[in-house]
Formats: sequence, C-alpha cells, structure tokens
Amino acid sequence: MKSPRKRVGRQQHRVRSVSARASLDTGVDSKADALQRERDEALEQQKATSEVLRVIAESAGKLEPVFQSILTHAVRLCGAKFGNLWLREGDNFRIAATHGAPQRYRDYFRRNPLVHPHPKSGLGRITMTRRTIQVADIRAAPTYGDKMRTATIKLSGARTLIGVPMLKDGALIGVISVYRQEVRPFTAKQIAIIQNFANQAVIAIENTRLLNELRESLQQQTATADVLKVISRSPGDLGPVFDSILINATRICEASFANLVLFDGHECRMVAMHNAPKAYGDLRSRETSFLPTGTPTGRVVETKRPLHIADLSADKAFANSRMVKLAGARSTLGVPMLKDDQAIGAVLIYRQEVRPFTEKQIALMTNFAAQAVIAIENARLLNELRQRTDDLSEALDQQTATSEVLKVISSSPGELEPVFNSMLENATRICSAKFGTLFLAEGDDRYRTAALYGAPPAFAEARWRNPVLWAIPGTGLGRTAASKKAVQIADIRLEPAYTGDPSRSSILKLAGARTMLNVPMLKENEIVGQIGIYRQEVRPFTDKQIALVTNFAAQAVIAIENTRLLKELRESLEQQTATSDVLKVIASSTGELDPVFSAMLANAARLCQANYGALWLRQGDNWRATAMHGALPPTYIERWRSGAWFNPGPNAPMPRTVVSRQPVHIPDMREDISYHEGGALPVSAVEVAGIRTLLCVPMQRENETIGVITIYRTEVKPFSGKQIELLTNFAAQAVIAIENARLLNELRQRTDDLTESLEQQTATSQVLSVISSSPGELNPVFDAILENATRICDASFGALLMREGRNFRRAAIHNAPPAMAENWERRPVIEPGQAPMVDRAAAGKTVLHFADVAAEFPDDPMTKFAGARSLVVVPMLKDGELIGMIGIYRQVVQPFSEKQVALLLGLEQPRVLDGDHRLVGEGRQQLDVIGGEMRRLTPRYSDGSDG
Repeated sequence: MKSPRKRVGRQQHRVRSVSARASLDTGVDSKADALQRERDEALEQQKATSEVLRVIAESAGKLEPVFQSILTHAVRLCGAKFGNLWLREGDNFRIAATHGAPQRYRDYFRRNPLVHPHPKSGLGRITMTRRTIQVADIRAAPTYGDKMRTATIKLSGARTLIGVPMLKDGALIGVISVYRQEVRPFTAKQIAIIQNFANQAVIAIENTRLLNELRESLQQQTATADVLKVISRSPGDLGPVFDSILINATRICEASFANLVLFDGHECRMVAMHNAPKAYGDLRSRETSFLPTGTPTGRVVETKRPLHIADLSADKAFANSRMVKLAGARSTLGVPMLKDDQAIGAVLIYRQEVRPFTEKQIALMTNFAAQAVIAIENARLLNELRQRTDDLSEALDQQTATSEVLKVISSSPGELEPVFNSMLENATRICSAKFGTLFLAEGDDRYRTAALYGAPPAFAEARWRNPVLWAIPGTGLGRTAASKKAVQIADIRLEPAYTGDPSRSSILKLAGARTMLNVPMLKENEIVGQIGIYRQEVRPFTDKQIALVTNFAAQAVIAIENTRLLKELRESLEQQTATSDVLKVIASSTGELDPVFSAMLANAARLCQANYGALWLRQGDNWRATAMHGALPPTYIERWRSGAWFNPGPNAPMPRTVVSRQPVHIPDMREDISYHEGGALPVSAVEVAGIRTLLCVPMQRENETIGVITIYRTEVKPFSGKQIELLTNFAAQAVIAIENARLLNELRQRTDDLTESLEQQTATSQVLSVISSSPGELNPVFDAILENATRICDASFGALLMREGRNFRRAAIHNAPPAMAENWERRPVIEPGQAPMVDRAAAGKTVLHFADVAAEFPDDPMTKFAGARSLVVVPMLKDGELIGMIGIYRQVVQPFSEKQVALLLGLEQPRVLDGDHRLVGEGRQQLDVIGGEMRRLTPRYSDGSDG
C-alpha cells in the first residue's frame, strides 16, 4: 500500500503536466488566431481591391463611382470614421468625393469647394513632400491652419488623420484623407492599404483622362463627319450646315448657345442661332443686319483671330452689351471664318457662367469655322453650277417645249385644238403658272376662249358656258388689245377692272388668280388672239418667261396661218375630189340621173357643212323634187318627193332664181318673205324640216333655168362665198349630167332601133336560109322560126300550131317545160273547146296579148303544165285565111312590148296594134304576106278538107 505522500506527489506531478500542456496549447492557439486574422485581413484587402478594380472597369470615364468605392473600402478596412478624396487644381484642392463625413462638414465644403492649404497643414505638407503624413491628434497640432482646423475639428469631430498623396510620374494630382474621431494612430498596414487605394485612384484618373481624350477626339471627328454629311446632303443649302455646326459646337464645347454671322465687308448678318435665349433671339430675328463695331463679332472679323473672353460682363467694352443683358453671356469664344485671308464671318459660342474654354475647344471651333467656309464656297460653286445648269435646262425646256409644239403642229395638220392645248401646257409648266387660257379674236374687241389648261373646274365650267369675253379697258385683254404688247398684272385683287365688275370677278372667285400675264398673238401687226397664264399667288413673271410666252404666241399664229392655208388647200382638194367623184358617177351612170344627183347632193352638203340638200327640176312655173339628201323628216320627203309637179309661188326661193339667174341666199328662213306669206314649201321647210339657213343655186342651160340645187342648215349660220361658189359649180355639173343623159338616151334609142332592125333582118335571114336549105321540110323551118322568136322577144318558150280543118296540130315547140312537152306528145291535136286561147286567136285572126294568162285562164294547159304567165299569139294568114299560129310565153308577169310584137311580125314600124291589141295598117298586110309564104310551103294543108 502506497503512502499518502507518494500519492500527493504523483497528483501534483499530474497537475503540473496538465498545466504545462495547457500552457503550450494556449500559445499555439494565439498564433493560429493571428495568422487567421492576417489571412482574413488580406482577403478583405484583396476583395476590396478587386471591388475597386471592378468599379473602375464598369465606370468607364466616370470617376465619382470609383472614388466612392475607394473611400468606402479605405474607411472600412482602416477602422476610420470618414474619408475625403481631394483633387488638385493648381495651388488649390477640391473635394472630389467624401464618405461617412457628417452633413455639416459636407455642406461647408460644398459652399467652399476650393481649399488653399496652409504650408504646414496636412495638405500643405503633402504638397511639399509628396509623402504620406499622419497627424495623431489634430487638436494638438499647433501649425494646423485655422480654417481647416476649425472646419475639421468643429464640424466633423476628427482627431486622427492619415493623408496619402496620389502621384503620377512624381506629380501630385490628389490626396486621400482618412479620419478617426478618437486619437488612435493608423497602423503601417492600414497606411499601406490607403496607399494602394491611392494608386488605384491615380490609375482610374489616368484611364479616365485617356478615355475622355479619346471620347473628345471621337466626338470631334463625329461632329466633323456630321457636318460633312450635312454639307453633302444639302448641296448649296447652307441653313442645315450652319445649324449642324452650331449644334455640334455647343454640345462638344459645353456651351449654352451659339451664333453664326456672315460679314460682307461692311455689315454683319445673323444667319444661324442655336439655343439662344428667347429675348435675344427675338431681337436678332427682327434685324436683317448690323454693324460689327463694338461687338465681339466685330473684333473677331477685324482681327481675323480667335477671341476668348473669360467673363464678358467683366470686360468694359462689352459689359453693357445686349449679349450680356438679354442673353446672360459670360464666357465667350469667337473664331473667324477666313477665305483667302479675308474674314467672311464668325462662329461664336457662349457660356452663361464664368468657365473659360480650353485650347482644345478653341482648336475645335477653328475647325468648325473652316468647315463653314468650305460649305459656303461649295455652295457658291454649286449655285454657280446650278445657275448655269438652270439656264441650260431652261433653254433646253424651252427648246423641248417648242419642239413638242412644232411636233403637234406637224402631227395635227389643220387641227388647232391639240396645238393650243400643247402650247398652254408647256407655257404654264415652264413659267411655273397654275393655269392658262388661249383666246381667238372675233372682231369688235371680242375674244372667244379657244383652249384652257389646268384651270380650276368651276372656273373652266363657267368659261366654257360663256366663252366670249369683251376686251374691257383696264383688264388684261383690254390692255393687251390696246397696246399690242405683253401686259402683266402683279396682283389682280388691286385692279378695279376686276374687283368692280362682277362679270370679271370669276378670275378671282372661281380661279383664285392673283398674278396674270397676257401676250398678244400678232399677224402683220394685227391681233388674232391672246395667251394668258395665271398664278394663284402674287409672284410676277420674269422677262425670260414673258419672252417664252411671246415665242409660244408667235408659234400659235404660225399654226393658225398653216391651218388656214391647209384648210384652203383641203377645201380645194375636196372640191376637186367631189367634182371628180360626180364626174365619175356621170361617166359610170350612163343616162341615169339619180346616182349623179345623189352623189352631187351628198358632196355639196358635206363640203358646205349643210344638214340637208335637194335638187328640183323646172317645167314652166311648176317644180318637182327629183333628189333629196340628209335625214329629212319622212312627212317632208313624202310630200315633196312624190314626183308631182307643183307651183311654189313667185316669192319662193326657187322662182326667185329664175328671175335673177343668181343664187338666192336666205340667212334665216323665219325672216324671209316666202315664210311670212305662208307658202306651202317654205312653211313646211321651217316647221316640218326645221330649216333656218337656205342656199338656192340655179341650174342654167342656154340662159334658161331648168332647175335648182338647194342646201339647208338647221341653225342660223350663213354660207360663205366659197360655199356658194362650190354649189354653183355643182349646179353646172348637174346641167352637164342632164344634157349628157338626154344625148345618151337619144343615142341609145337610135342604137336600139338599129339593133332591133339588125336582129329582125338577121332572124329573117336565118329563117330564109333554113327554108332554102330544107326545101319541102317544115320542121327545121318551124324550129328556126320559134328559136329566133323566143330569143329576140326574150321569151321562155314557144309553140307553132298548124290548122287541120277545125283542129290545130302542134307542128313545133321550142324550149317547152318537160311537163308541157310530154303533154303535147300525148295529145298533139287541139280540138275546138280544149284551148280557149287558140279558139279566140282562130276566131279573131289577130294578135292576142295577155299580160297574165293565169289570171284569165287558170285551168288552161299552158298555165297548168308550163307555168305560162305573159303570152303573145300571132296568127299565120294566107289571103286572109288562118292556116296556123305562133305563140311565145314568159313564165313571169312581164308583158311584151309593141316593138317585140313588131319584131315577131317582121315589121320595121313599132305601132302594129290598136288599143284592143288588134292588127292595124301594115300589121295586117304583113300577116297576109307571112301566111301566103307559109301556104306555099305547106301544100298538104292547102285543100279545103284540111284547112
């Protein structure tokens, strides 16, 4: 068993061992904690540094977020109360950022932004040494500047200060100051942290400076490019260029407003303003020009150098200027616009606070002024080019317009409407007019509207409704008619001739015309018309435009004259053609007058522009209408073209031509004596046919009026001398046609007589030839007789019957229809009572002529089997005795003529029948001759028993 002392000793040993181990463990833990704290502080510093770098990267060109981030992390990591970041401005410092400072402290430095440090103050010592300084207790620092000390101690409660310089290439550009409100100096690590932040601030400032310079350069280049774009987009138009220059100059140079002034060597003219105060802008906009003396602009153009005034109100020469009083201008920069070392203007920018412009801004403004000069020079050259181009274009337009009008004249020969329309269209277009009118003179100071172009619809409708105007004194028409020169009225509303005359006010009320130009159309110094062009605004026409319209007026006169000559030529050609046509009809219508008269009236009505025409023939005091032309009323045609002769009375137009042997021209039938006397023909002409103007021309043959040609118009419009002459020519042709027809008919009659005699002799010769060549044979003789008889008498078929006692036998037939021929072959003998026509011919021993045998003997075999209609039967007699008969037939109702019967009998005289179709004179003797010859040739029928 162990003793108690030993147990106590072992316990004490164990206690000492535990205590030693505990002590060892505690030292190890403290060291680990310190290392961990250092690690955590390093991580925080790295994290803060990373955060500041991120803000620098994200805030490109913006320093305030960077400065705030730096101060935030510096104050927090250094266990301080607040901090400031100062930027140096010459010998002064300005707070660029603060964090955690009391509000009263911030307000103080907002009111006093610039601090000029005492040499022995913290900022002063840093300025001199370029080193970090620490003031353990600001209150105990005797050399601290009174103002800074008061502000720092009283307003912020600061006690301990650390100030770290911000150096770039050894030059001090700012200071970071961190403050504690208790006396507790900053450690070396904390100072190192702030120095690191100071380096980051310098980097941020330098990056921002470089970025701002880059931005400024880009802005300047962009502004220059913008101005050049405007110059290229607005060639010759300086307004947009000047506006772009002022807008860019004001923006990039951070100015309040700007002006651009042009100088002509004597006066200045404000041509552009941007963002100018209203009072100053209104004043300048009312001034067209001003003398440069005693103005900043004047000094710029006089010296030809940039003018930079830090404070315009502090300059005695300009302190009381309108620029200061009305516009509130303070800092001012003006640069001259130089061309060939001469000032032609100036560009001026203004700030409404005292803040001088930089050298870069002055250089930029000089560049803008040079661009303005380039734009002005380009505009001058372009305007000169445009003027030349405009002159050439104007000349080309005029030549083109003239060419177009001449082309229309050539393509529309004799048609004036297309020419006038083309002329007005070109005149109004080239002269920048709204609409145009062309008038033609009608004598007695009257003008008729011949063409309108571009006129307002209401005005055009009114003008066409009343196309004739009087050339009233004081009006455009009147003045031009009186002077025979171009007349221009600058403002129609100021002319009493228009405002005082309701009939002339339509040019104002309906057309809205203000400026008018009237140009005369002269032919041998006589006005034949006028061209008027109008504008709806007060804007006089130029001399060039007046000359152009004068040229168009001359072309219009040429077109009118050409049309007149062409119309005369056409009329002459038409008359010759019409005469030729009538002569052709006369030649082709041998002896027929209707085609001649129809062609004559159609041509006369067409060439004389008449509605109707008629040709009347005379017989003593009586007249008859032989031809009419035109859409005359049916009742009129029916009454006067019936073919009956009538006596129109001595005062009717037709008898008056007989007395005078001259044309009778009645302008208005309602005013003529023949109408008022109530003559049937004149009253019918007026009331039924609507005739108003009449021309009646006599048809003279050997000083005797044999007829008249009359043409009519349904309106009161007298015929011209040329038309009367033309109708007289047609009347002479009508006489020629009538005489030709008479002579031709006489010739035809003689020819027909000779032809018939020749045919008769030829037929007789043929029959005799057959008789001589066929002695004792009757059939060839009978066939020859029938063939010649049907042919000469234009019959369809024929038959020859020979008597046999009381009967008749068919001895020959020619060209009989098959049914009839078949019937005759079956029944060759005709007994009494079987053929009434044969019975009648046998009983009368004379010629029988039936116009339509079917009407008298519908059941006769000739009608039933042969379709006979017209018929002639000639008896064959010997010594007064009937031995046979010849019959010829037509299958249409067309009676035979006396000549054909005479030919059938072999006579030379046409009259062989009396009114009852009985033979007379030589006709009966000829039958006896033919009968005797036939008896001689037919001995078998000569005994009494046979016939």
